[in-house]
Formats: sequence, structure tokens, C-alpha cells
Amino acid sequence: MLTHIQRRELAKICNSILFDISISSYTTFKVGGNVEALCDVREMKELIELVRYLYKKDIPYAIIGNGSNVLVSDAGFDGVIVRLKGKFEKIDKPVVDDKGVVLNIGAGATIPQLLRYCIKNGLGGAEFLAGIPGTIGGATAMNAGAFGEEIGKKIDQITMVTAHGDLVSKKGSELRFSYRDMHIQPGSIITGVWLRLNHSDTGIVKKRISEHLRIRSQSQPLNYPSAGCIFKNPEGHKAGKLIDEVGLKGKSRGGAMISQRHANFIINTGNAKTADIMALIRIIREEIKEKKGIELEPEIRFIGFG
Repeated sequence: MLTHIQRRELAKICNSILFDISISSYTTFKVGGNVEALCDVREMKELIELVRYLYKKDIPYAIIGNGSNVLVSDAGFDGVIVRLKGKFEKIDKPVVDDKGVVLNIGAGATIPQLLRYCIKNGLGGAEFLAGIPGTIGGATAMNAGAFGEEIGKKIDQITMVTAHGDLVSKKGSELRFSYRDMHIQPGSIITGVWLRLNHSDTGIVKKRISEHLRIRSQSQPLNYPSAGCIFKNPEGHKAGKLIDEVGLKGKSRGGAMISQRHANFIINTGNAKTADIMALIRIIREEIKEKKGIELEPEIRFIGFG
């Protein structure tokens, strides 16, 4: 729990901070209890000072990007939730080298923001990200992918602030990615991402993005709050297909339901609690383990569960 002194000190470090606030409106699932502090960090100096303070005082923190791909406990989170805003949302002009085009993107920039920039400037290679609601930092941290591509294969370098508050840069060749994961020191916060893209016709880029969005709209329950896919696909299988095969589509608990459109989505039908979603997650894992002999691994991150 934050002390009164710590709250005052955090308010001096963070120019935009809220205390004891419900996190539900800040996540795409629209669930979760109160967090002790929500800090929108707008520049590097502020972030480094904040992380060093949190490390020194042993205060837990988590970064949530655009609030997608996370599930926060009904009990909330005793610590600080960090979001990257301001200068971290900036996209710099592309740099051309002998290998193509490199685009420097702030980790707080959203994927829709990136794709609008790519359309305007005729840059191809990121179209597969269309429909993913997160930030570039979040997409990199989870090695987001779709349509047979992954962001990890596009990264030229990143910058990040370590859990000790040090700003470091890593080349793409120094990073280790796996399926829906990037292996970095716990507590590190990605601050900038350099994507290797290519020059392309604006019309072609726009058409590819539109096609990816069309496919997603036909197969995913985009009209309901969710966190995206709940589980990673086991090797050789599709999690959604496995869940469908054991007859769990449409199963509900409270205000949460396993989507009829895509079984790897749990949706908030209007008044769900995190406990409802967790109950469905447990049911899915137990059923798949019992009937298919497969242990499903969650793709989403859990915050505030101890």
C-alpha cells in the first residue's frame, strides 16, 4: 500500500497521476477494481525518475499500454499503473538505408496511429497488425502477430528503461522472441521501437489494411469488450478450434461469455466481473486438459492477482 508520503512524492514526479481510481475504463475488457495510482508519463526524464523511485521504494508497477491483452483483478492493484503518453506517442520521419526503410515509433503510439502514418507515407510491411488495438510497445512486448507474420521479425532495434531505471538500446539481433513473447528483464519498459519497413504504393497499403480488417470483422466479436485472444495457440493446434470442439462456445458466467463467433475470445456482455472471466478461463483449461490432453497457456497478462 502506498503511504501518504509516497503519494506526495509520486505526485511530484508524475505530472499526470490519479489515485484510487477504477481501472475498468482504461482496459479493453472494461473490468477490474481500483488501482492505487495511474500515471501517464509524457517524457523520458519523467519515466526514468519514476522507475528509479519505484525500484528504490520497492513499489510494484505495471504498464498497460492501451489496456488490451490484460485482465486486472476485481480487487484492483496495490501499486502504480503506468501508461506512455506525450512524446512516447510520436512517430519520427522514416530513415532510408541500404536495406530499406526504418521507422522510429514511440512505444505509446497505437497500432491504428502507425497504420494511418504508413498509408499517408506509402510504407508497407506493417499491414498485418491491422485490427490489433494495442500500442507499439505492447505489441512488441508480446511479439504480436497475425496472418502468418510477427512484429519481432520487423524490429531493427528498441530502447527501453530497465527495472533499475537505466535507459538502454538493443539491436534486433540482440533480442530474443518466441511465439507471443519477447524475453526481456522483468520490469523493463519498452520506450521506442524501430521497425524495418519498405516503400510501397499508398493504395496497396490501404487495400491490404482494409482486407485484414474485413477478415477480422467477420471472425472476431469486435462489438463487445474483450482482451483479444485469451490463449496462445498450442503447437499444431488452434486454441479457438479446440474450445469449439469441446462444446464451450456460448458458455457464460455472470456477464462474461465465450464468444459464439470466435471461441478464443471471452467477451464482456455488459456487466461482467473479472471473477466471471476467470471462471470461464478455468473451465476452458480444465475441459481442454481433460478431453484433449492439452494444457492451454494464457496469452493475456494478469495484474493484481498476487
